[in-house]
Amino acid sequence: MSSQSAFEELQRLANAYNYPPARLIFSDSDDPNRLPEFDKIGLSFAPAVVQVTYPEFERSISDDLRSDDDGRVRLGLASVVYWGHFGDGDRANFAATRAGRTANCEAAFLKNEMNEIIRLVDDRRYGTSLIRAFALPEIGSTSFASKLITFLAPAGAGVLDQQIYEGLGRTLLKESRSALEEWLAVEFAPWAWTGFGKAGGSKQSRDRTARGFDVWCERLMKAADDLNAASLVGPCGSWRAADVERAIYRALRSKHLASSLTA
Repeated sequence: MSSQSAFEELQRLANAYNYPPARLIFSDSDDPNRLPEFDKIGLSFAPAVVQVTYPEFERSISDDLRSDDDGRVRLGLASVVYWGHFGDGDRANFAATRAGRTANCEAAFLKNEMNEIIRLVDDRRYGTSLIRAFALPEIGSTSFASKLITFLAPAGAGVLDQQIYEGLGRTLLKESRSALEEWLAVEFAPWAWTGFGKAGGSKQSRDRTARGFDVWCERLMKAADDLNAASLVGPCGSWRAADVERAIYRALRSKHLASSLTA
C-alpha cells in the first residue's frame, strides 16, 4: 500500500469534513439568545452557525482576535471556546456556558496576552505560543490552545486534541493496517502525545509540550507540502496544515477506522 493511497484517502476525508462553523456574533441587548455573562462588561454576544466557507470562518475569528477593539477580541476568544465545545451533537447550551466564562478576563490582561500570542504565532513559534495561551480562560490545555493557534495560523498549525492523540496512539496497537493507518502510525502516532499538556505543569512538562506541538505543526506542514506535490487538490485549493489535521480528525472518527481502532 503506497503513500499515494493514504494521500488519496486524506483528500477524500478532508473534502468530507463537516464540523459546524459555529461561533458567537454581536447581537442586540434584547436578543433572547444572547449570553448574559457578557452583560456585566457591556457586550452582547449570541451564538450562530454561520453560512460561510471554512477559510472565511477562520478569517473572521482571526480578524476578531487580531483586532485593536477589546469587544472584538473578546468575541473572537469566546468564539474559539464556543466552536470547540459545540461538537457534533446537541451541545450548544454547554458550549455557550463555557464561552460565557471568558467574560471574567480583565481587558488589560487579555490585550497583553493576545498581543504576545499573536507575535509568537506570526514568528512561527507555535509551541511557545501554545504554552502562552494556557493562561487565557477556558484555553488552558493543548486541546483548546491549539484551536486558538490554528485560527490565527491555519497554514502552519492544526488542532491537537485528546481525541486525535489517543486515536493516533491506538493505530500503533494494530497488527494489520490500511495505507492511511500505516502513514499515521509512522508520521504521527509515536510522539503525538508529547504535544498534549495543560496549564499548571512543571517547566519540564511545558517545554516538552511546546516541542511536541512544534513537531506536530511541522509534520502537518510537511504533509501539506507532500499532498500539494502529489497534485491532489485540497478542500480549499492548496493544502494547509489545518486541512491535513481535519482529514486526520475525520479519519479517526470515521466508521472504517473507528471500528478497527476500538476493536
